[in-house]
Amino acid sequence: EDHQLPQIWIQSSKLFAKDCEVLRGAESGIMLRELTEATITNCQIALHKIANIQVSAESLLNMTNSTVSQCEGVGIQVREKSIVNISETIFSENVLSQLFITEKAICTIKDTKITKGKQVGLFVEKLASWTIVDSHILENENTGLTVIDSELTVLGCQIKQNKGNGILAANDAKVSV
Repeated sequence: EDHQLPQIWIQSSKLFAKDCEVLRGAESGIMLRELTEATITNCQIALHKIANIQVSAESLLNMTNSTVSQCEGVGIQVREKSIVNISETIFSENVLSQLFITEKAICTIKDTKITKGKQVGLFVEKLASWTIVDSHILENENTGLTVIDSELTVLGCQIKQNKGNGILAANDAKVSV
């Protein structure tokens, strides 16, 4: 039976997850709050209703070689001055934004594939900052990357076959490609 609350809730603590699956929850898969530090390696996080991963309240997440997919909400939500570093990871088939960064959060992505999202690939707003390097943003049902009043740096990436714009920037956004 599906968990009704977040399957893993870490608050003001540390999480080390390796070689695991966090699947099928009625809320979120992993919630990191209030100065939490987490390292996720070689994990599959999928099939949740709200978000596969939520990072908030100045928390830190380092994620490598993992898959974040098939959420009815967002793949990963990062907010409230949190920091996320992602490498060698696949985001696919999430219904809302595959990655949603807001409220002065910072995110870096390297060697990652963001594909086949049901809406926007990456959505950045509210003074957040995003750097994406050597990654693929493709085949999303809407815009590949959306930036609103935030910063986006794109280096060595392939942005193609998205059904909306490749990059959409608005309201004092700063984009470097």
